[in-house]
Amino acid sequence: MEIFMLLLGAYGLCFGFQNKATFLHNKNPFFDSMFQCSYCTGFHCGWITWISDILVKGELSFVTIHQMTIFAFASAAFCFGMDEIIQYFESNKKMFDSGDSDDYIEAEE
Repeated sequence: MEIFMLLLGAYGLCFGFQNKATFLHNKNPFFDSMFQCSYCTGFHCGWITWISDILVKGELSFVTIHQMTIFAFASAAFCFGMDEIIQYFESNKKMFDSGDSDDYIEAEE
């Protein structure tokens, strides 16, 4: 469960960097190209999340660095997957829409 929570935290950072931290956009070509790729941003958010967790726990060691690298790649895959799933739902919004909300309000009256 802890790993899943860390992956969700990494995805939250990834989403924030890509969509909400607009003050970082158009400043550096490296960051601009990274923010366009959820896999790349997810990788960096993964090691940032892992280091944050380790610093809170105070368990830094060589084994932790190896685990951090593995977690960064897992985070990249998770962030990419979540981004693809969300893009699928956004692009097929009409298919999942149950109807117009105005029709529902009129039916109640």
